[in-house]
Amino acid sequence: MIDHKGEQHHSDLHEIEEKIRNHPEVENVLVVSVPNPSDDEVLIAWVIKTNSSNITSKDLRNYCINQKFTQDKIPKYFEFISEYPMTPSGKVQKLKLMEKAKSLINNKNN
Repeated sequence: MIDHKGEQHHSDLHEIEEKIRNHPEVENVLVVSVPNPSDDEVLIAWVIKTNSSNITSKDLRNYCINQKFTQDKIPKYFEFISEYPMTPSGKVQKLKLMEKAKSLINNKNN
């Protein structure tokens, strides 16, 4: 793992994103890694579906298994989102996604 601007990242998050993005019903995906008290870290995939998609979290988890992802590279949660929070200059605000991810984990742990 590397530390980048306070975020814990797998050095291969981009590889995970690329493989998930290859699913025909996935338009885009961003994977974030957040610390979790009960696990070392949790991977959360923020997925934008294609317009005609009915894909579910379970479908994507099975896809990752079929693509031979190792267990530590399969996101624990697949969250569907219609668009990513963007900066005025057009960059994804990953810190906002990290905040949402931390809140999601806290809610799931309670």
